Amino acid sequence: ATHFAVSALATGGLTGPPVNKDGILPLEPAVFCGVFCLIGIPLFALTLAHFARVLVESHVVAEEKRAIFRPLERKEFDYAKS
Repeated sequence: ATHFAVSALATGGLTGPPVNKDGILPLEPAVFCGVFCLIGIPLFALTLAHFARVLVESHVVAEEKRAIFRPLERKEFDYAKS
């Protein structure tokens, strides 16, 4: 499903569903493909983004605290002063 979703978006559907003998995409697969691309792919992206945020959030917070509480070096102070 992920391969089809990425292919459908990235290549304009070059790996789309099979067509009938006249080369026309039947209505049911066409509707499914459209709905899947409009709803399923963004939903998958949101789920993946949420999972990634859960994985890295504690690391980002720790790095921000470390940066905030680190004293300024002389070069940084001189740069900020000018």
